[in-house]
Amino acid sequence: MAERRLAALRGAGRIKQMNTGAEETLDTEKNKESGKESQPVLESATANIALHISNLEALFRDRIAYDQAKETAFDVLYQKLEESRRDHEYDLKSNLLQGIVMLYDRISDKASACEEGSKERRDIQDLRQEDLDLLSLDDVVVMPKVEKFDMKCQKAIEVIPTTDSSEDGSVAKVHRDGFLRGERIVRYQLVSISRVTAMSSGI
Repeated sequence: MAERRLAALRGAGRIKQMNTGAEETLDTEKNKESGKESQPVLESATANIALHISNLEALFRDRIAYDQAKETAFDVLYQKLEESRRDHEYDLKSNLLQGIVMLYDRISDKASACEEGSKERRDIQDLRQEDLDLLSLDDVVVMPKVEKFDMKCQKAIEVIPTTDSSEDGSVAKVHRDGFLRGERIVRYQLVSISRVTAMSSGI
């Protein structure tokens, strides 16, 4: 009787082990199936995250480009406003500057009429320098002398014939100083220019 019970217990143990093994196998299969089901979900989530990151990058690039374009536009606008302000300021001062330039001419004429090296001439030249200093406060300076005639800043009031082709178009004499304010012409320089003509060349 005891042997039968022992055999029955052993059989029950084997059955339990078999059931446990079957349950473990079933759980493993379920886990595999669950892993297969979750993989597409994980791939979809990863793709969505990558798309979101790509959209953010595009948004940042667009924002940076917009900010750069806006900054450039503001720089151009500021430059135009500054140029307009300077032009308006110059227009308001134009008559005053022209008056100071004409005073420079009269002082120069007076200096030329005085004897070379005389005290009177030196005093007048000092006065002319003060006039130039006054003009320089508004960035107005005497136009530099150039060898070749430049119609952008000079006006020819006399043509001097020449036979030397190397002198053709050169400035022979300055009759009246010109003045500049930056790149703006305050007053044109009046000059005589040399020109090779048919008569002077013997043709």
